[in-house]
Amino acid sequence: MASRRSRLIQRREAVGHTQESLAEALDVDRTTVGRWESGRGAPQPWMRPKHARALGLSVDQLAGLLAAPPAATEALPPSGSVGDASAPVPARRTDHGNDLVVAVAAESAESALFLRFASASNVDDTLLEQIDADIARLAADYVSKPVFELFHDL
Repeated sequence: MASRRSRLIQRREAVGHTQESLAEALDVDRTTVGRWESGRGAPQPWMRPKHARALGLSVDQLAGLLAAPPAATEALPPSGSVGDASAPVPARRTDHGNDLVVAVAAESAESALFLRFASASNVDDTLLEQIDADIARLAADYVSKPVFELFHDL
């Protein structure tokens, strides 16, 4: 049975996109599409409608490919119906409550991962004060010293 990201790759190929052409259509880097397909990332919520349209899917179907196990994903429209991303598609399962729980859990995990990344890369007040002091010193030195003497500090 194919993994959810394999199904994402299969869908991209079914509609005739390479990673490069999909990245160009979405105005992202090709490596971003690669991360989405490898499972190391997922499109931001604001990017998903455009991504879904490019793949000829509804946003819910795209979410299914990104978050739910293969058995819980909705049937995908044939690749010939790329232009009609809003067409209703019958679901394979009737337990939509469980699908919602899976989708919310996946979004929650993604949010937690982003929060850990953001908090690890934030700059603290001490570092900002040091940078401010360094800039003030360099600005004062710039008017009184030759630039080549400041290169190392810059």
